[in-house]
Amino acid sequence: MSRPTQLLAASLSALFTSLLIVLVVVASAGAVAACGGDPDKKLPSEDGVAAGAAWPMWGFNPARTRVGPDVGLPDGRTPTDALWSKSEMVEQFGDLLEYPPSIADGRAFYCTNGGGKGGSVIAVSLADGKELWRYRLSGGGQFASQPAVVGGIVYVGTMRPHEGRGDPDYEPELLALRAASDDPGGSVVWRRVIGHAIESSPLVVGDRLYLCSQNGTLYCYDRLAGARRWARPLGGKTTSSPAYRDGRVIVATYGGAVYAFDAASGVRLWRSALRGMFYGTPAIYGRRVIVASLSNGRIYSLDARNGHTQWVFPTSQGVYASPAVWHDAVYIGTKYAGFWCLDVRTGKPKWPKRKYAGPVYGSATILGGTVYFSTFAAPGKKTGITYGLDARTGMVRWAFPDGCYSPVTATSSIILVTGHHTVYAFRPTP
Repeated sequence: MSRPTQLLAASLSALFTSLLIVLVVVASAGAVAACGGDPDKKLPSEDGVAAGAAWPMWGFNPARTRVGPDVGLPDGRTPTDALWSKSEMVEQFGDLLEYPPSIADGRAFYCTNGGGKGGSVIAVSLADGKELWRYRLSGGGQFASQPAVVGGIVYVGTMRPHEGRGDPDYEPELLALRAASDDPGGSVVWRRVIGHAIESSPLVVGDRLYLCSQNGTLYCYDRLAGARRWARPLGGKTTSSPAYRDGRVIVATYGGAVYAFDAASGVRLWRSALRGMFYGTPAIYGRRVIVASLSNGRIYSLDARNGHTQWVFPTSQGVYASPAVWHDAVYIGTKYAGFWCLDVRTGKPKWPKRKYAGPVYGSATILGGTVYFSTFAAPGKKTGITYGLDARTGMVRWAFPDGCYSPVTATSSIILVTGHHTVYAFRPTP
């Protein structure tokens, strides 16, 4: 081979080698990105729904991060400023609203606990609050969760009546109701008897529905046909709602364990045994699972891939609430009237704990850089207060003279504030 030919061959070989290296580097970078190279990066799959159109389930999205559209409430709102409000009758045992409405297709859907005469699922028009239908449970059964509304169907589980307030033989069930029913009594699409109380709000991902029963079982159903795909034991009482991200369903239990399952097969991927017991629902943010203990007040960050503990923050106050996570911060209240904002990477407070007159039992919502939550009624008061704090500084932006548990759900065109017995509708500011 002549020298010019040798030089040309060497040059082509070097060029080929360089291109190969570049391709390998690019492919490797793509693989790292696909695997979530940044553990805190917010991926498109985290939301799973369009923020401006609906609020379809507990926590807004399958990851249960509780972050809605970029809208806000004007200052100085009072009940008389509402576009409309709708109250439920307070009967012999009360009919409080434990969970806020879900929103879909121009309607709001919420549950009452029944006042001892059977809980109801209620559909109202977002335009004027007019009741469109009401499905009431027979036998004194009650609700203690937020429905999921997907594809024109309302999904929700039921609970037994309180002792002495209904039929002791009532069997809890999973209901699928028609969202746009023309029947004022509601229309059942399908129903499945579970036999154990359901305090877990359904999770819908694609054509599957997931929820837990109090006896400690995680179920997966075909959401259209109502056929059970699989069921997995959790080893103890469970009130938590399941959360989902990247093919994994994660749930926490009263027994102090957090589980991850493959969403398709139900195969257990990991189990993390922690101290205390968990009432609320985990939130999944990037590769982090944030969950809080009712019994010991500790807030945990776990690695979503293997369940290993990343950090622990001790509030020493007990936590019923589910965490909200926004812009690398965790927001959560405690049963002894505290409210915290923690750095999601380190678990350290981003601003000092805020103290209020009543306990914070419910979960927060973030809209437009404001975090909304309610205090339970303080001693001598009939209702609590709903607050809106600047999510970056903790300063009060908004206060409303009614509140109880988890107060706010919204779309880009309406904000619903849930008080003790009443849902209020407000027009948001951009």
